Amino acid sequence: MKFLKVMGWIVGLPVGGFVLLVLFMMLRDCSGFTPPEVSARASARAAIEKCWSNQSSKSNVGAMASNIAGICQKMEADFVKVNGFQP
Repeated sequence: MKFLKVMGWIVGLPVGGFVLLVLFMMLRDCSGFTPPEVSARASARAAIEKCWSNQSSKSNVGAMASNIAGICQKMEADFVKVNGFQP
């Protein structure tokens, strides 16, 4: 009888741990967890979009608009270098 109890624990602990791990992974995926690289890409895209929005502002004329456009293009090039595709 004692042997069966020990065997139950030996088998039950790993199986229970596996079940808890699977439940944790399922809950994590449903909880809106975003991997850091996805979050970083989203932030970079938003920054590039904001840059181009600022560049096209009517208050930016001539050299200032040109300088801002250069910065925006550099941000896009950095994004492509890191991610391998256009933002």
